[in-house]
Amino acid sequence: MKRWADRKRRFREFKEGDQVLVKLYQHGRIRGVHKGLIRRYEEPFTVLKKVDNVAYKVELSESLSQLYPIFHVSLLKPFYQDPHDPLRNVPTGAPAGMRDEYDKIAEEILADRLVYHKNRAPTKEYLVRWHGLPEAEIS
Repeated sequence: MKRWADRKRRFREFKEGDQVLVKLYQHGRIRGVHKGLIRRYEEPFTVLKKVDNVAYKVELSESLSQLYPIFHVSLLKPFYQDPHDPLRNVPTGAPAGMRDEYDKIAEEILADRLVYHKNRAPTKEYLVRWHGLPEAEIS
C-alpha cells in the first residue's frame, strides 16, 4: 500500500523566508463564494516557520487575517518570480476575503421576503430605497 501511495506523492520542504502560494479554496476556508470564482492559489506569502513535518505557518495579508495561518504542505506551492517580467506572476482577479463596498447608502427598507431554494438554505431579500436616487432606482 505504501508503494502505491508514494507513487504520486511529492515531498516538499520550505525554509523560513521562502515565498509560497497558498491554496485557500480547497477546504472551504472561504465561505459564501463559489469556488469557481476564487483563484486556485493566492498571492505569494512568506513562510514564517515550520510547525510540523508537513505543516507550515505563513504570514497572511491583512484581508485574510481571519484565517488560521498554518497550512498543510499539500496546500502550498513554491513561488518563482520571473526576473525579466516581474508582473507576470501577479494575480489579476479579486483577492480572497475581499468585501464588496457600495457607493449607495440605504435610506429605507421597504419590504423583505424569504426566498426558498431547492437543496439550499433559504435566503432573505430586501427592497431598498437608496439615498439620493429617484423612485425608479428602488431595488
